[in-house]
Amino acid sequence: MKPFDKNIELVIREALSKYDKGRAKYGELDLSTDKRDFIHEAEKELLDCINYCVFQILRLRGIKKT
Repeated sequence: MKPFDKNIELVIREALSKYDKGRAKYGELDLSTDKRDFIHEAEKELLDCINYCVFQILRLRGIKKT
């Protein structure tokens, strides 16, 4: 396995670990009864991710709140 492939596998394993933690906390996912809008849920998560990235960039650049 190439090093790049190992990094991909690591990320996938992290995602599965997060899924397992959610399953332990909230129970089994049942798509036949779960009526959440997963596109909307993903959009909210992506917006959070964007914010986290901006905050980290600001931190790295040493920009302080004025």
